[in-house]
Amino acid sequence: MKKITVLYITDAGHKLAERLQSWSPDAEIVKYAPAGVEDLWNRSEALVFIMASGIVVRTIAPLLKDKRTDPAVVVLDEAGKYAISLAGGHLGGANDLTREIAAFLGSEAIITTASDVNALPSIDLWARDHDLVIEDWGLLPQIGTRFVNNGALLVYEEQGSGV
Repeated sequence: MKKITVLYITDAGHKLAERLQSWSPDAEIVKYAPAGVEDLWNRSEALVFIMASGIVVRTIAPLLKDKRTDPAVVVLDEAGKYAISLAGGHLGGANDLTREIAAFLGSEAIITTASDVNALPSIDLWARDHDLVIEDWGLLPQIGTRFVNNGALLVYEEQGSGV
């Protein structure tokens, strides 16, 4: 399981964080302090914020660097009704983590990535799982859009690559 840090603000958020710890005993529970988030960002594989998404967006905006390296970011409301994949959805694992947390809490998983919404594989995960290299990450949004719009992509392989 990923190194998960759960951040909360309110007493209700703290109770939910403790409940999550029964699902992930190694999760670190931390009272939210904006100044401490950068350190947690750099040493956690996943951050679960139990607070308003606006607070989280303003806090992590300067820390976001690259979809290939950013940690998973999941936001929960303090009542535990909604689990939202906010950043690091595919390679960071936030979409899967969101689904797992929602299943544990009996809440609704909110996933907005187009491939997931359309029940299609994400290109970056597909490439990773097949030991392929994406040479130009700048083209990935365009290719992903084409894949979602058409429901298929043509993939060419070099002879003997085994894909």
